Amino acid sequence: MRMTRRKSIVATMAVLGALCLPFVASAQTKVGAIDFRLALQQTAEFKKAVQGLETEFKPRQDELQQLSQDLAGIQQQLQGQPQNAAALQAEGQEKQLIDEDWSAGGV
Repeated sequence: MRMTRRKSIVATMAVLGALCLPFVASAQTKVGAIDFRLALQQTAEFKKAVQGLETEFKPRQDELQQLSQDLAGIQQQLQGQPQNAAALQAEGQEKQLIDEDWSAGGV
C-alpha cells in the first residue's frame, strides 16, 4: 500500500509538472529590451544639459564655420587669380592656424 501511494503521488506530481510546463516555458520566453540611450535622451535633465552645451559652444561653432567659409573663398580665389597667390596663401595659413587653435581648444 505504501508503494502504491508513492506511485500515485509521483504520478500526480508528474501530471501537474507537465501541465505547468507550458506556463513556465512561456514566461521564460518573454524578453524585453530597453534602449538606454533613447531613454536617457528623453529625460528633462539630458535635454537641459544639451541645451546648455549648445548655448555655450554656439559662438565657437559659428566662428569655425565662418573661418571654414573664408578658407574656401581663399582657395577659390587662388585658383582664379594666381598673381595674388602669395598674399592669399598667407591669409589662408593664418586662418588655418586660428582654426587649428580652436579645434585644439585654445584661443
